Amino acid sequence: MRFPIRVRLVFWTSSLTLALSLILATFLHYRLSRHLEEDLARYVQYELQEFAEFIEDGCTEARFREFTEHEIKTHPTNLQIFVQLDTDGLGRIFRSGNLDPARLDPPEGEAAEAPRVPRVRRLTTGVGADAVERILGIVVLPVTGEVSPHGRREYRLRMAFDREPLEQILARHRTSIAYAIVAAAILAVSTGWLVASKAMRPVYDLIARAERITAENLREARLPVPGAGDELDRLALVLNTMLERLDGSIRTVQRFTADAAHELRTPLTTIRGELELLQRHPEQFDPAVLDPVLEEIGRLDTLCRRLLLLARLDERARTVERKPTPLHLLLERIIDQVRPLADSQQLRLSIRSEVPVWIDGNDDLLCQAFLNLLDNAIKHTPAHGAVAVAVEAIAQPDSVAVEVRDTGCGIPEEHLPRMFDRFHRIRETEAGEAQGSGLGLAIVKEVVAFHRGTIEVRSAPGRGTTFRLTFPTIPADERILSAS
Repeated sequence: MRFPIRVRLVFWTSSLTLALSLILATFLHYRLSRHLEEDLARYVQYELQEFAEFIEDGCTEARFREFTEHEIKTHPTNLQIFVQLDTDGLGRIFRSGNLDPARLDPPEGEAAEAPRVPRVRRLTTGVGADAVERILGIVVLPVTGEVSPHGRREYRLRMAFDREPLEQILARHRTSIAYAIVAAAILAVSTGWLVASKAMRPVYDLIARAERITAENLREARLPVPGAGDELDRLALVLNTMLERLDGSIRTVQRFTADAAHELRTPLTTIRGELELLQRHPEQFDPAVLDPVLEEIGRLDTLCRRLLLLARLDERARTVERKPTPLHLLLERIIDQVRPLADSQQLRLSIRSEVPVWIDGNDDLLCQAFLNLLDNAIKHTPAHGAVAVAVEAIAQPDSVAVEVRDTGCGIPEEHLPRMFDRFHRIRETEAGEAQGSGLGLAIVKEVVAFHRGTIEVRSAPGRGTTFRLTFPTIPADERILSAS
């Protein structure tokens, strides 16, 4: 199940906040427990040292008992201590009154305690209604001294301290941490929800406006740019740019459809008229009547083939392959192919190639493009004119430029920006009708774009026209590798 981005933002920010809070709380609780343990250990060591010095200086058992009871009574009630003294051979010789009936001896079978290292045990002190189960930390300190009447020997001084105050402090601290984490969770979720809602509001506005965009209002519909200079501004600008491209594509498709319908309607109308006339007067059939029909069918065939080629170029990435192509040799073959047409028009046709050049191309598409350019040049150049093709290598970057020049009638300046639009034609005949299908230069542009090249046109009425095409070349080692 997928949740909205706002919910996921709140979840992740809250989870991160809680995780950091738990880590910090655990660290603080650990540091507090360590500080309390260290303070308690220092205090117990101080007490042990006092008792040890009292024994080392020598005392009687009664005097030791009096000293111990005094220390216990004057000790803070929230940190009660318990004392036991024993020695080898005699066993336990003293136990403080507040310890009775418990003993601080290690249980049977348990290893002897390490000196000065606390060992935690649960013991019950007191009898009857005064019986209390305590958690005691027991510390053992070997002491050499004299406690009369037992003489001078090595004694084991056992001191226990009640850990209940320490545990209570840590328990209260854990409770406080739990309340703080719950409060932090509530605060993190509520704050995260408010922040996420505010941060996502511009996104929801963009979504709402985008949902209202249709094909009918695409031309005017644009998304507002918040103006904060952040990623949302960039998103709005990218979407607006995409909408402009979509609008341009839709208008191009609509214009292309209308133009194609118009181009198809004219020959179809001619064919229908001729056939209807033949149907009404079959007795007057003359084979010459079919000439215009066949001519219009030829136009339809040419138009359909060019439309199919454009459709193929629109899907070029999936349907058309490229391979290393010697462009200079390809142009020479094309020149030989159109030379009879140029000779019939009494035109001078020439080609000049400085060096051999290779491009990553498709022979069929390149032939179609250059044939279109040369056909236009020959068609619009008067007799005794010239059509020239020049191939020039460009070093930076590694590319090749091909120029197709003619000395024809030229192109009016206002038509130059739309020369490569589909179905765009120039009315230049005496009857004011445009020649051709208007798809030749559009095909040339698509072929050049397919080969990652560029095309530009320079022309002026009465001064001829020059088309300049540039293509990236391929290194010699790649040509050798592909040939092998």
